Amino acid sequence: MLHGVTCIVGGGDVAAEARARGAGLEETARDMRYAFLELAAKQLEADVIATAHTADDNAETLLLNLVRGSGLQGLCGIPPRRGNIVRPMLGVTRAEVEQYLAERGVPHMEDESNQDLSYARNRVRHQVMPVLRQLNPRATEHMADTIARLRQDNDVLSAQAARVAAQARPAEGSYVIACKEFDLLPDAVALRALRRLIQRAGGENVTAAHLEAVKGILRGE
Repeated sequence: MLHGVTCIVGGGDVAAEARARGAGLEETARDMRYAFLELAAKQLEADVIATAHTADDNAETLLLNLVRGSGLQGLCGIPPRRGNIVRPMLGVTRAEVEQYLAERGVPHMEDESNQDLSYARNRVRHQVMPVLRQLNPRATEHMADTIARLRQDNDVLSAQAARVAAQARPAEGSYVIACKEFDLLPDAVALRALRRLIQRAGGENVTAAHLEAVKGILRGE
């Protein structure tokens, strides 16, 4: 118990788990962290899980997704809320957090892996972001503003897609919707509606290539 808050500690072998999954270390570590947080929340009967992601984390995510060829959804960065996960510090920079801790003499730990440049995020953090701040000292804040605007646009498109997907009728474990409905839709809405329908029907790991292929079938001969 620290400051009246129960402390639950967990651990695991990320490297071994990554080998067993055939997945990357960063992806595996993230999955294991969230699995631990969900377990801790259940033990404490907590309704939400608050993480300490900052505006810097969001800017790094934007850049990583950009170079990976992400669509608008990926360029929206880290969502402020997803299910029971909330991220109240996305509007605060890492420097502001460190300054707050220093002024109040609050000790903290730094994950030693944060300095390992074999991880893509760390290369962006330590090599790319400093260059961008040389170009504009407020690069992080401006990228946060861009993310907020992109999220507004994405929310509008997603809402339109949800209305289209709601028109589909269930049929033997699948969903049926007239092809002509998609002929009238902009691609940005049609692809989002398709993703919703495929996921609703049990499809997982739906990629952009999958969606483009299905769209081509619907709009073909």
